[in-house]
Amino acid sequence: RVLECSLNEALGIAVRWLVWLDRHTEDGKSGLLACEVDSLVCNKLGAAAALGAIGWAEVDKQGFVHAVDYDLYNSPTAKAKTLAMARQRKSRSHKKN
Repeated sequence: RVLECSLNEALGIAVRWLVWLDRHTEDGKSGLLACEVDSLVCNKLGAAAALGAIGWAEVDKQGFVHAVDYDLYNSPTAKAKTLAMARQRKSRSHKKN
């Protein structure tokens, strides 16, 4: 509602934010100002503020945008656990067949 866009566009903005963080950061600290997140990452004016409003991002005192609780979901450890679970699930399904 804040961005006055469709649900699909809002989902795309959220996905672009998460994918950008995954590709360009290890700790969720983007090193980008809100205007850069809007234009470079999300391609939508006000996207950084909207991500902040829903608790997915925060702006530090210098104006840089960071992910909230990034290490809980996208840390190397979390990724390794997710990949290990997928491998285990695949292995178990092959054993059943």
